Amino acid sequence: QWFALQRFIELMVRIEASFKRKLPLSILFHYQTLRGLARMIASEEESGPRELLVTIQPFGEKTPVFFISGIGGEILTLHDLVVNLGFERPLYGLQGIDYGDSARNVKTIEQAAEEYVCAVRNARPHGPYILMGYSFGGHLALEMGRQLTAIDEMEPLVVLIDTYPPVPI
Repeated sequence: QWFALQRFIELMVRIEASFKRKLPLSILFHYQTLRGLARMIASEEESGPRELLVTIQPFGEKTPVFFISGIGGEILTLHDLVVNLGFERPLYGLQGIDYGDSARNVKTIEQAAEEYVCAVRNARPHGPYILMGYSFGGHLALEMGRQLTAIDEMEPLVVLIDTYPPVPI
């Protein structure tokens, strides 16, 4: 199954390069055949608002991992890490929020983290959770952990990958 996911991701990268259209990975869950995906691309319809939460691997009994990508990032940046974690725990990706998206009206880390916490709790109403933030996503993961702890959830394990320290601007 991981081999198939890897092939789908490679397909998405090639589609983006060939058609100059940015498509979210979640589109693969809406169009599960090449024919359906080709029709969507040919119709030039927009793929709709990008979903924040993408289920990567729903199986496993261990604590679920939620990956938070960097600014504007797709969860594809974590592909190699995801492939190597296996099937022992559910894996979800939280894609970067477009801070210019007027529909979301997100202007602060706290607001973005609040949206992510809602997405996490929709997928898994109660912890424990592992929050793994990549780059700027590390700051979001820390804030998500603070918010989850404030609402009486178990303190999540927060993992930072290539996250720079906060500095005043």
